[in-house]
Amino acid sequence: MIDQQNGTASQTGMWFFRLDANPVVDVPVKKCHDWYKQQVNVSIPRLPPCPCTFNQATLDKRFFVDDSKTMAIRSNRTICAYSAPLLTNHWVQQCCYTDSPGGAKVLVLGPPEGGGPFLVRRFGLPGIADVQAHDYCCNSSLCALYYRRRPSRNCSGFSLRHRGKGFC
Repeated sequence: MIDQQNGTASQTGMWFFRLDANPVVDVPVKKCHDWYKQQVNVSIPRLPPCPCTFNQATLDKRFFVDDSKTMAIRSNRTICAYSAPLLTNHWVQQCCYTDSPGGAKVLVLGPPEGGGPFLVRRFGLPGIADVQAHDYCCNSSLCALYYRRRPSRNCSGFSLRHRGKGFC
């Protein structure tokens, strides 16, 4: 009988069991927090404003659409466009769009589907990439942490008229 065996407390019949979260399950939580700490001194460069609609993003040559969703994972309803990468530091403006009640795809702001400044992962660099960080944080109820470091930006200041003149 269990009450007559030496338990986990090194006493007969006394057993202790962990009731807190399983550390294996908490890996995304830990990785989200690790990424968040890695970003404390990261400075985000000036990036172009997002086009307000998906149609504008497809017309603006400063942006490319990630049809195959290789840059970031979002739901099937959401598609993202990216500004041309800044060659010196590999930052892009990520702009994500989802269906509106009127049928057009409109810019999404904030968790969990919104875009924001996005550091494209360069091979050989240590740390957790933004694409992984979004996945870790938003799949472990810590999406707000991710968006604290990579806040969505509205389309204020966007104009198709400036599309050939660089970033506004």
